Amino acid sequence: MIRALLAAAAAVVLTTAPAAALSLSSTFADSATMSSDYAGPGDCGGKNVSPPLTWSDAPAATKSFAIFAQDLDGRNGVGVVHWIAYSIAPTTTSIPAGWGSTANPAWVGGPNNRNTMVFLGLCPGVGTGAHHYVFTLFALDIAPGALAPGLNRDAFMTAINGHVLAGSVLVGKFARP
Repeated sequence: MIRALLAAAAAVVLTTAPAAALSLSSTFADSATMSSDYAGPGDCGGKNVSPPLTWSDAPAATKSFAIFAQDLDGRNGVGVVHWIAYSIAPTTTSIPAGWGSTANPAWVGGPNNRNTMVFLGLCPGVGTGAHHYVFTLFALDIAPGALAPGLNRDAFMTAINGHVLAGSVLVGKFARP
């Protein structure tokens, strides 16, 4: 079900067939449980550290990358935006843990659901079970700096529509302790 929803969402912004199979990975396997380090502080039990991400096989025409992270189960299925990062240099192939936890000149941020421009730690509601956190990497034909800063989810998706060369999705699960 989750994969079908993701495929439908990707079809909206992926307007050309990818030239390569863009690959995305992290310290957690696809559909596996994520470390509590990536959870929000306090009651959520974490350190609010953005996960490390590594990618390969981007199309040769890639001018920048973007990362969009969301909790599909959050807010009773409406979803929670955890991170919007774009204008990432096309030479970037990995980011370390914590790279998105504070403002960084290597990327431009859009607001998460707490209206901050950095990674928002995982924090599913008490008693809601494991949530699915979806990290989507987009290879874009848009040069770094071409998109306005502070794009929210809808404005970001509209801005990249027709400019996605390839995309890759990594899903992690997390339940509140």
